[in-house]
Amino acid sequence: MSFYAECVKLFCEKTAISKVHIAGHSMGGQIAMVTALKYPELVDKLILIAPAGFETFNKGQRQWFRDVMTVDGVRLTTVEQIRLNYAYNFYDMPDDAQFMVDDRIAIRSAKEFTDYCFNITQSVKGMVDEPVFEFLPMIKNKTLCIFGANDNLIPNRYLNGGKTEKFARKGAERMPDCRLEMIPKAGHFVMFEKADACNQLIREFLGK
Repeated sequence: MSFYAECVKLFCEKTAISKVHIAGHSMGGQIAMVTALKYPELVDKLILIAPAGFETFNKGQRQWFRDVMTVDGVRLTTVEQIRLNYAYNFYDMPDDAQFMVDDRIAIRSAKEFTDYCFNITQSVKGMVDEPVFEFLPMIKNKTLCIFGANDNLIPNRYLNGGKTEKFARKGAERMPDCRLEMIPKAGHFVMFEKADACNQLIREFLGK
C-alpha cells in the first residue's frame, strides 16, 4: 500500500499538482487512506468506495490470505469461476458489465499474464500486511465513504461474515470527519451498478 501511495505522490510531483482529492475503490480505498496518512499535505478530500481496510483480520486470518492467494491459483482460475467471481461483485450483475468477464478471460493468453497473477497476489498480501484500521483516527481529511448495502466481498464471507453495514460503520466512525452512505440493492461494484447515485453523492460532496 505504501508503494502505491508513493506512486500517487510521484505522479503529483511530476505533474506539478500540489493538492488532490483522492477517490479509491476496494484496494484503491486502502491506498487512498495510506496516501492521506503518509502525505497529509498532499491530500484534500477522500472518497472511499467499498474500501478495504475497515475489516480487520487476526494473525491467522492474514496468513490464510497469503496461503490462498498464489500465482498458480490465480493463473489456473477456470472460465466458470471467473464468471462467478465477477457476478459476486454485484447485487444484480448488469448486462453491460460483461466486458469485465470477457477481458479477464482474454488476458489469460497475454504474454505478461504470469506477471499479472504475481501482481494480484502481492497486492492482496500488501492489503493484509499493511492494515490501516488502527490509524483511522489520524485521518483528518473530510471523507465520503460509499458502500453497497449488499456487498458480498466485505466482510469476507469465509473469515468474518455478517452485514456489510456493521463493518462500514465500524470503520467510518473511527474517522473524525467521515460521512457514510449505504446504497441499497448494490454490491461491491456499487459505483458501476448504481453509478447515478454514486456520482450524485460525489458531486454534492466535492461541491461543499
